[in-house]
Amino acid sequence: MNDQQQNLFETKPEPWQLDDQDDWLAARVVFPEAPFGPYDYRIPPQLETGTQAGIRLTVPLGRGDRAIDGYCIEIINASHKLASTVNVKRLKPILRVLDSAPIIDAPLLKLAQWISEYYLCPLGTVIETVIPPGVRDGSGTREVSFLTLAEELRGRLQELTCTPKQRAILLALEPGGT
Repeated sequence: MNDQQQNLFETKPEPWQLDDQDDWLAARVVFPEAPFGPYDYRIPPQLETGTQAGIRLTVPLGRGDRAIDGYCIEIINASHKLASTVNVKRLKPILRVLDSAPIIDAPLLKLAQWISEYYLCPLGTVIETVIPPGVRDGSGTREVSFLTLAEELRGRLQELTCTPKQRAILLALEPGGT
């Protein structure tokens, strides 16, 4: 009777749940300091477009989910050759993507992996060494706003009633203005 009762309820997942299990993306991340990794993190849907190999990510680490910055070295999905090494149920989500574009391209990443294997040092440390500090810190980059004269005001500056300072500003904004 016990055997029959155990078989009364289906314990297998429904087919749509199995399909959903195959729909995942993970980022393999290394860190420049201990623990070096690599570790796998789930890529949330809102960060899928911005996450790619060669960018920096902020991820939770350890039991306390301490936020730490690392380098994404690979994107893994269900059809990837390393998919069997990823425990999808235990993946923590990426917290933030730090770069809008990869700061290390594929050939440089491949070189860093070779250096890491040849000299037996952590990949995150090699990447940190290969990328100049100015690139990591965003030095030399700044946001600049460019102002131009609105289309409807071009050619009508003489008709406008404004102070001499306002007129000087509008003339400077006009194409060819000084």
